[in-house]
Amino acid sequence: MAENFKAAQPKGSTGKRLTILSIDGGGVRGIIPGVQLTELEKKLQELDGPDSRVVDYFDLVAGTSTGSLVASMVTVPDRDNPTRPRFSAAEFTKNYIDNAATIFPPSTGPFGQLWKTIVSLFGPKYSGKGLERVLKSQLGDDPLSIPLTSVIIPSFDVNTQEPVFFSSWQAKQNPLENPPLKLVIRASTAAPTYLPPVQFSFPDHPASQTRQFNMVDGGVAVNNPTYVGITQAVKEVKSGGPCAERVTYKNFSDLLVLSLGTGSKKSGFSAKDAAKWGALKWVLNNGSSPILSIASDASADLVDYNLSIMFDAHESGLNYLRIQTADLCGPLAELDNATPQNLKDLKTLGCKLLDEPVSERNFLTGKITPIPNAGCNRDALHRFARWLSEERKARKANSPAA
Repeated sequence: MAENFKAAQPKGSTGKRLTILSIDGGGVRGIIPGVQLTELEKKLQELDGPDSRVVDYFDLVAGTSTGSLVASMVTVPDRDNPTRPRFSAAEFTKNYIDNAATIFPPSTGPFGQLWKTIVSLFGPKYSGKGLERVLKSQLGDDPLSIPLTSVIIPSFDVNTQEPVFFSSWQAKQNPLENPPLKLVIRASTAAPTYLPPVQFSFPDHPASQTRQFNMVDGGVAVNNPTYVGITQAVKEVKSGGPCAERVTYKNFSDLLVLSLGTGSKKSGFSAKDAAKWGALKWVLNNGSSPILSIASDASADLVDYNLSIMFDAHESGLNYLRIQTADLCGPLAELDNATPQNLKDLKTLGCKLLDEPVSERNFLTGKITPIPNAGCNRDALHRFARWLSEERKARKANSPAA
C-alpha cells in the first residue's frame, strides 16, 4: 500500500460531515455487499470496541431492491434492547444466505429450469410468498419509522408512473408515510419478471384518508441509490433533521459516502444478436431479462459516473468510495440463483473482492480499472472505517453533553 494512501485524509471538518451508506439492487448478489459490510464492521470493532455496529456510524442508509433488505436489517432495533440493532453485519449476511432459497426456490428435477422459464413467459417466476414469509418473520409489523438511523428506500409506482422514495425520517413526521417496513421492502424488491408487483393502501389513522401504492422494484428508477441517499440527507439537514445542529451543508466535502455495488456482468450482448430480438427476447433470454439487466446496470453506472465527477470537482474525491465488480458471469450473474453452491460462490467472490485493487469505471472503454496507489478494497474499507471512527468521536467530543 502506497504511503500517500496510508496518510490520505478526506476533505471537510471532522465531526461536521454527513455520513452515507448506499447499497445497490441485485437479487441474491446482495451477499457481496454483505461481505463488505462485515469487513467494515469488523474494523470498526477493532477501533471502537466489540459492540460497534454499522448503524452507529451512518447518518443515512439508502438501499434499492435487495439493498433495501440490507439497509433495513442492519438498522432495525433489537426487540429486547431497542437502542441497539437487531443484527450485526455478519449475522445479517448469514441470515441472508440461510433464507435465499426461501425467497428464490431453486429449480428441481431434470426439467425444473425449463418449467420455470415457461412459467415466466406468462407471469413472474416466483410468487413472492417466500419473501413475504421471511420479511414477516424478521420484521413482523415494524413500521418504516423504526430504524435507528435514517433510511431511504426507492420503489416505483406503476399506476402514477413515478418513483416513490420511502423515507424513515419522513415517516416519523407523517403517519400517512409510515407503512410497515415489510411492505416497503416487498415493494422495492418486486423486480419485473421475477416477483409480482405489490399493491397496498395505507391508512392515515385515525383520519379516513388512505394512500394507495402499486409498486415494482426500485431498480426500475434507481438501482444505485447513492444520489438518492445524498439528496435525502441534505434535505433532512435543510429541514431541521437530526443532523441539522452540527452540519451546514455547502458542498461535497461535507459528505462521507460509501457506495456498495452487487456486481455487473463481465460481458453483455452484441448489437448483431440483439438486432434479431423481438419483444419476447428483450424480456426473457436464456433465463435472464436483458432489458432489466441493461436498465439497472446503466442507471447504476450513470450515478457512479456523475458522482465521481462531482466529488472530484469539489476536490473531495476521497470522500466517495465505490466498491463494485464487473467480473460476474454464468450463475454468479443471475439475480435468483439460490443454489447452495452459488450462494457459497457469491460469498467467496465478496471475500476475493476485498483483496482486489480499488477501482473505478473507465467510461471510454467501459472497463473497471485500478486506481494507481490506492491499495486494495480491504485497505480502502479500513481507511474509511478509521474516518468514520474519527467522525463519531469528534461528534461526541463536540456534543453539549460531553
